[in-house]
Amino acid sequence: MQVNTPVDDSQRRLLMHCEVTNRRGEASERFVDHAEFGLWQYLLQQKHHLAVSVSEPCVWVPDEQCRRHDKLFAHAAFQMPVCRLTHQSYDERTGVTDKRVRYVPSADLDYVSNLLEQHFANHREYVVLDIEAGEAISTASARTLFRGRRVAAYCAA
Repeated sequence: MQVNTPVDDSQRRLLMHCEVTNRRGEASERFVDHAEFGLWQYLLQQKHHLAVSVSEPCVWVPDEQCRRHDKLFAHAAFQMPVCRLTHQSYDERTGVTDKRVRYVPSADLDYVSNLLEQHFANHREYVVLDIEAGEAISTASARTLFRGRRVAAYCAA
């Protein structure tokens, strides 16, 4: 008899995985909350004149859940280490607390967290930075070839 363990999805987030190319032609990967993606894409393209391409949905799952349910995610088109970076700050002048959540490829974590700290260092008195390790997991099967897009690179990694 097989025992089914309920899957706790309270910490999961639906993200869009995409590639952003700057004016110099340099590409980088971004993970953006699905609910904010349309506005984010519009601002990057219209205000900053960056190209956003190869967008595909994925789910961010904390490491603990990922390990516990590894068989559930075994057939995903890709699985990539991504950290959830939660930046909270308080501005005494205005009395406003601000919370920002970013999903960052683990390889870029130091760079992005340093940028955030530098950006807010002069404007906020209290800054808290929480980092949680996790995985971005494709919502598509490994058999799905995204109509010819970069799946081979993900499967090989």
